Amino acid sequence: MEPNSLLWVGSPCGLHGPYIFYKAFRFHLEGKARILSLGDFFLVRCKAGDPICIAELQLLWEERTTKQLLSSSKLYFLPEDTPQGRNVTHGEVIARFPAFHEGLRPCAMCLLWCG
Repeated sequence: MEPNSLLWVGSPCGLHGPYIFYKAFRFHLEGKARILSLGDFFLVRCKAGDPICIAELQLLWEERTTKQLLSSSKLYFLPEDTPQGRNVTHGEVIARFPAFHEGLRPCAMCLLWCG
């Protein structure tokens, strides 16, 4: 597997119109082959200067005609990283962990960590 390649793991789990759905994909991060599956959590920075957030992988699919690999993730931000900021109703942060649609390649390229 080439360092920048992305591959589906397993057979398709569903079809709908021009879309083929999958449960996991394989990619390289820091020279190691990794696999992310639906429901996995990982750290991500959407673009330079943005805060790091936790992402939950929710959907993986391929558009049949263009062969474009796509993903959907739910993003979780700390309250202080939102426009409203942290307030007294948010409680205390105990630890900072070292629905967003994106092409799968850009998503894998902005990963900072995955388990």
